[in-house]
Amino acid sequence: MIKMLKQWMAACLVLVRRNNVLDSFSLCCFMLMLVGCDNLQLDHSVHKYQKEQLSFQHFGYWDVATDEQVEGVRFFTLEGPSDIVITGQVYGQQESVLIDDYVRWYSEQFAQELPFGKVIDIRYSELEKTVGEVVHSGVREDFVIELLGQHLPFSREYLMLEQKDKVLYLMYQSEHADHKKGLNALDLLLKTVEF
Repeated sequence: MIKMLKQWMAACLVLVRRNNVLDSFSLCCFMLMLVGCDNLQLDHSVHKYQKEQLSFQHFGYWDVATDEQVEGVRFFTLEGPSDIVITGQVYGQQESVLIDDYVRWYSEQFAQELPFGKVIDIRYSELEKTVGEVVHSGVREDFVIELLGQHLPFSREYLMLEQKDKVLYLMYQSEHADHKKGLNALDLLLKTVEF
């Protein structure tokens, strides 16, 4: 619902900018949206998701948006506040690749499939993420989407986990300014995921 409200608000701002008019009705609606979004209570209770061999815990204010299997690959997506997204792809061990190769493939696919704008200024760096006593190695990607003369900075964290005969590639994406907002959800998922 928050995502829908933000999209509506963005559409209103575009219309207002085009017309260079901000009548009182639009102003009231806009202010109600801002006040309403700021006062939403986030559900911090922990929920367990389980379907077939995939299980993990997530906070109540995160939604499991997709979970499907296509040609032997399991895909799932969690959507959080501020348009933060966590995706996971589970492969058999024989189909796995090095995390650096996965990151480059994912990044290239994203740039090609982006319907609007252009991905520029891509930077990669090594990532070490400690959750509890476990240290996960991965890759951080910082990039900018250029859209209508605006530069929107984003960050992604990629991690690879191995269990039994399977490999899970996790990707956490957020706008650069919101990057820390959902890291606790990523940590919870890392602590509890089984695939």
